[in-house]
Amino acid sequence: MSLGQVAAMPSSEYETWREFYEIEPWGLAVQDSLIAGLATLLANVHRDPKTRPKPFQLQEFRLFNEPAPEGDGIVATPEGLLASPEQHSDMVLALFAGMNIIRA
Repeated sequence: MSLGQVAAMPSSEYETWREFYEIEPWGLAVQDSLIAGLATLLANVHRDPKTRPKPFQLQEFRLFNEPAPEGDGIVATPEGLLASPEQHSDMVLALFAGMNIIRA
């Protein structure tokens, strides 16, 4: 392959990467959440409880504070937790799809 040519990715590999992204997303939104978590931690460590009794929240430090799209009826609360234990259990089982998991 010469310098000006681009290698084509087979559709099966593209589909594998797309499915992996659904399980473990990467990119700017993920980095934004990680940095916002550190900023929240630092702000709360150095917060004066007398002037600001309420702790800082993660949403206050996110640059891209858009709600995640809803899919398959799974609803998340502002804290990032699923609305019901059943939804949480279904999500965890979906993450381990294909593995032999015994459900109590």
